[in-house]
Amino acid sequence: MKRPPTEQVDPVLLSMVRIELLAFFRANPYTRDTIEGLARRLHRPLSAVSLAVSSLVALGILVGHQGSGAAIYRLKHGEFITLNAGENTKNECFSSDPSAQAHQS
Repeated sequence: MKRPPTEQVDPVLLSMVRIELLAFFRANPYTRDTIEGLARRLHRPLSAVSLAVSSLVALGILVGHQGSGAAIYRLKHGEFITLNAGENTKNECFSSDPSAQAHQS
């Protein structure tokens, strides 16, 4: 993967970009794009997107393939997201309120 010159990226920004990438790919599970394209879509700095993509690749969430120019990234298992799209869509699963979680079962 081609990276921009190394520069310090705020760890909070990096976490936000990872979350935004996960949300983007959850909403668009069959998307394939370069780091530059993802940075444009998210309106985030290229350096932050590059580091975030690298960490998601290391975790096995994204995979990259070398295209004719830049590497192309996609979800490793996008088909699982579309199969389970109707499940766990309520925000209650992220609630800190135990009673909200109890009602999910």
